[in-house]
Amino acid sequence: MVGPGRGRMARARERPASHRRTRTLSQKQPDSTSSSYQTRRERRRAGRRERQVRRQQPPPGRPGWASPTVLITGGALLVGAVVIAFAVLTQGGGGNAGGDLVAPSRPVPAGVVVDGATMGVAEAPVTLDVWSDFQCPACGVFARDSETLIRETFVPDGTLRIVHHDAAFQGRRSASPYDE
Repeated sequence: MVGPGRGRMARARERPASHRRTRTLSQKQPDSTSSSYQTRRERRRAGRRERQVRRQQPPPGRPGWASPTVLITGGALLVGAVVIAFAVLTQGGGGNAGGDLVAPSRPVPAGVVVDGATMGVAEAPVTLDVWSDFQCPACGVFARDSETLIRETFVPDGTLRIVHHDAAFQGRRSASPYDE
């Protein structure tokens, strides 16, 4: 048994100060710069000041342009410039402006009335309205294959009238109200 005054605190006093596990609130830490003691409030203020100073200083060893945000933005701008340059260079200036005109492979059959964008007689019982774009690949296939067969079969005998409407589905738009 432990005698009077030889309780838990008495045992803690017997141990060296470096081996103690707990501190009481009344104990004070010595200041490293002077022999006076700092309170907890003073230590916290000093810690806050140090953190503010560290936040205001740029991080060591990394230049400003090397941040991930700057690098990602620069990369996106570079990719955008390459895509735009590719689109401009592959457009070729908007068509065959300086090239020679090519004669149609199959001319209009003899005796067929052609008036501007209309082919066939006005009294034909069937009118075919063709809305097409000169830059549209599907419109080109229709004009070369299907329309040629239809034109040679039904237009000369007066059963069909074909009316062409030019509409800009692709590329530059015109001022026509039919363009989408």
